Amino acid sequence: MLLTLYYMATSWFQSYRLSNIKSNLKKYLTNNLTLVLYKEKDFVGLDNENLYNKENGDIFLSIRPRGITSDSCKNARSAQLDQILSFIGHKRSCSVLPEQILNVDSWILIPNNSITFPILMNTHKPLTLNLETKLHLLVEATYRMFDVHQNINKCLIEDFGVPKAWNAGENFSLLLETDLDHFAKLTSNFMADSKSLYLGNHMELLRIQTVKVEGQPCDIENNESIASNIDFVYSLHDNYGINNNVTTVQWKNYCDTLYAVSIAATNFSSVVKENR
Repeated sequence: MLLTLYYMATSWFQSYRLSNIKSNLKKYLTNNLTLVLYKEKDFVGLDNENLYNKENGDIFLSIRPRGITSDSCKNARSAQLDQILSFIGHKRSCSVLPEQILNVDSWILIPNNSITFPILMNTHKPLTLNLETKLHLLVEATYRMFDVHQNINKCLIEDFGVPKAWNAGENFSLLLETDLDHFAKLTSNFMADSKSLYLGNHMELLRIQTVKVEGQPCDIENNESIASNIDFVYSLHDNYGINNNVTTVQWKNYCDTLYAVSIAATNFSSVVKENR
């Protein structure tokens, strides 16, 4: 009986919390603001010895704050803080103006079928979205840092939306098509506590923000042939700890491949624009 009452109370509280989050998100989105969830860097935890061994450019990237919007947005320099909504630990949620715009001409299209590159995903899994509240999210995670983590909290991003495109620059980025309900759940998941969330075992989730999308991502044929150059498959789920056995060399090869494909897509996009 006590367990039943506890379950009912917990369910009611979660439902109330999600309803409250959804109401607040809707209020800000209606005013054409960008909503941003991000994790600021922990400067106390920076390793001074490693900083001294870095090149000048790498040192700058290591100590530069992440800021209120993504550098991937074309109008990032004009972004201004509207309001801080909440914070816990190094995590922040805020509203930003003007509405941030993401051009995806140099991004790579994610097809509507199961893929193993850039990551193992089943984008054809059933996920019903409310078309009336449909929106797009920019999701960013680290991928250049190779750390082995145990007992981490994973974010199963496919449960919150449909991945549409990806890019690998300073961070690994996904364009997610979702709706208000799923965005509210993702917000609740990210801001639940100060602990880090991971996409798989090695990519720490850094940023989730709404964006207005323009352009069309590049459609690369034979994705699987690119994946053949990598001797492991990176899974966001990895319930069996397969990616825990990946070596530093394997991970570097994987990251270099992601980056090289992104550079090729950027070059192709530039050529297309010049010929228009």
